[in-house]
Amino acid sequence: DEDCLYAVLVDSIPEATINPDEAYRLRITPDSILIEATTEKGIYWARQTLAQIVESSDGNSVPALEITDWPAFRIRGFMHDVGRSYISVDEIKKHIRLLSKFKINVFHWHLTENQGWRLESNVFPQLNDPVHYERHHAQYYTVAQAHEIAEYCRQHNMLLIPEIDMPGHSAAFVRAIGHDMQSPEGMKVLKRLMEEICTEVFPDAPWIHIGTDEVQFTNPSFVPEMVAHVRGLGKKVISWNPGWAYRSGEIDATQLWSYRGKAQPGIPAIDSRFHYINHFDAFGDIVALYNSRIADAEKGSD
Repeated sequence: DEDCLYAVLVDSIPEATINPDEAYRLRITPDSILIEATTEKGIYWARQTLAQIVESSDGNSVPALEITDWPAFRIRGFMHDVGRSYISVDEIKKHIRLLSKFKINVFHWHLTENQGWRLESNVFPQLNDPVHYERHHAQYYTVAQAHEIAEYCRQHNMLLIPEIDMPGHSAAFVRAIGHDMQSPEGMKVLKRLMEEICTEVFPDAPWIHIGTDEVQFTNPSFVPEMVAHVRGLGKKVISWNPGWAYRSGEIDATQLWSYRGKAQPGIPAIDSRFHYINHFDAFGDIVALYNSRIADAEKGSD
């Protein structure tokens, strides 16, 4: 009964020594349910916990209890590689809705691949021409649909991180544009594309992922120029590791995707090693995920 549910913003949750902005306290008594949190994020997560308690109850009552909870890791995300395999907007929304119940707070949207460029471009519409797709021909997300997904993430307390993979995994770009991304002509097009993506498609996204994995770098200026360009558009930049070799200050975060990936001093890292569910034996991947230890640590850095 919402009439006996009270949600209150407080100055602090003292027990939360890390990630306090997502912390909450949930107290259920015979008379009322009280949620305390320092931000609306914490209130949202408390409501997810309360919903789980209600769902597991007998339908007539819930147990009296007190829970104080906060996340050990700031980024708890999932990625969909829609570049290789298109996923409908409704299905993506379903996953966002479901995973937010379990306090997953990041949707990493891998939008471009060799097989297809899955994001509408009004500046370079040839990217969405069916002839340039190798799989799921001409299935891509319109700008309006991208806005819809971004808003749905916001409603479910989830940070959206779009990825435009560069300069590798870019055969669809080459087919449509006619130039390698690392060429002067390709870089000119890509910079204009990033302006469109950062300012018109995802204006509120604080982060952009630029890939840089599994590619031979032929232009030593490519990655530094692209990082500077995207930063100049007001975004923080993430890059795969292994990928381009950065020094502290040259990138805002790296994402470890292989056992070869190592966190570097002075650069925040997201550990995605051994966390793929993309093989024929999906249950084998789940076992590896369950047994993995993120960053070989009990908690992340604040």
